[in-house]
Amino acid sequence: MRKQPCRWMVASGWITPALVFLGPILLGGSRLSADVFRYKDGRTISGTVKSQTEKQINQRPVTIWTVEIAPQTYVQVLESELQRNGHDQPSESELEYRNKVGSLPQTAEAHCALAAWCTQQGMMDLAEAHYRRALDLDPDHEVARASTDFKKDDNGRWVRKEEIYGEQRGKVYYKGRWRFPESVAIEQAQEKAEQEIAPLKKDLSRWHTAASFGRSPKLRKEGLVNLEQVQDPKAIGILSGYLLETRKRPPVNVRLTYVRVLGRFKHIGASQALSTAAITDPDEQVRQASMNALREFGGEQAVPKFISYLANDQNELVNRAAIALGYFDPPQAVLPLIEALVTKHLQIANSGPQMNASTQGAFSIGGGPKKTMVPMENSHVLGTLSQITGKNFEYNKPQWLAWYASVYAAPAADLRRDP
Repeated sequence: MRKQPCRWMVASGWITPALVFLGPILLGGSRLSADVFRYKDGRTISGTVKSQTEKQINQRPVTIWTVEIAPQTYVQVLESELQRNGHDQPSESELEYRNKVGSLPQTAEAHCALAAWCTQQGMMDLAEAHYRRALDLDPDHEVARASTDFKKDDNGRWVRKEEIYGEQRGKVYYKGRWRFPESVAIEQAQEKAEQEIAPLKKDLSRWHTAASFGRSPKLRKEGLVNLEQVQDPKAIGILSGYLLETRKRPPVNVRLTYVRVLGRFKHIGASQALSTAAITDPDEQVRQASMNALREFGGEQAVPKFISYLANDQNELVNRAAIALGYFDPPQAVLPLIEALVTKHLQIANSGPQMNASTQGAFSIGGGPKKTMVPMENSHVLGTLSQITGKNFEYNKPQWLAWYASVYAAPAADLRRDP
């Protein structure tokens, strides 16, 4: 999988693509420094404008250019045949480049100097080409080699730096860059999985659209029937995405179908989606159906997800998470529940108009909503905490923490040594 430097050997030395690229330039026919004309039919020509005239065609003024496209070869270009703004004139830098390259000595030093100038002007493609032309003339030219990212390896051969560094670090060349074999294997496996799942993904998309947004009851029913019959585990990720979609949320009956199908899989990926739906879905039916499915399979994955929601910015989600934890009574949730007994949340309240005095003595009336952090006592958190522990210290967090330390904290180790 090693990538070889792009070069060809001939009897006289190394030839790179730069020579092919620079051939027209070295002969004085650079397209870069010529006027470029783009036709409406897709054609593009370039050359040097020799004259410009204005004529009336169909009672409309039209610009006509006489363009030399090759030595002693001329064409006339009508503005009316060009795309809008279809005439590009060379910049000052391009014109200066044309003058420089026309008298350029064919030495490695001269090409390197011109390459450096091209780099300053932002002409990176030309700079690269001139550095490579310098290598044609002197394959061991240090500046040209360094500028094209070459370095001598342990055998004294000029190779690209990325090849040396890649091989030394155990990397392989894949899709244009050096990478570790493990990451290549992962990407290839993902690509293979994507190819295998493509037909199923297409069917699911069609059925999802029909069931959720079909124009007739018949289409919606057919879509639901097809979705209900899905049994391929490779569909879990796609169905999970549909269940949790918020931008264009499917109807409740479709989401309930997804909950039933995902619940049948008894798979970790499905339980992750169901645990999210059990907290965030706006419909209580969907949340309850998700919880019922998780009680049969997926509680181990759901509990950490529910605990994470105890620190959510939305107070409603905090309490939903507490209710969900009440289905499993997990001991690991005790301390997070104590921390979530009282949580602070941002509230917006309109304080009404306010009078503001300026330094000049003038007054202005300002108002609008104010944002404040408000502490909230979470009754569902307290209920689940009391259910798990059998205790009730109300919202007295210090008392809860003292009790927790006495029950759950490990005893201190005896650091004394035996005499």
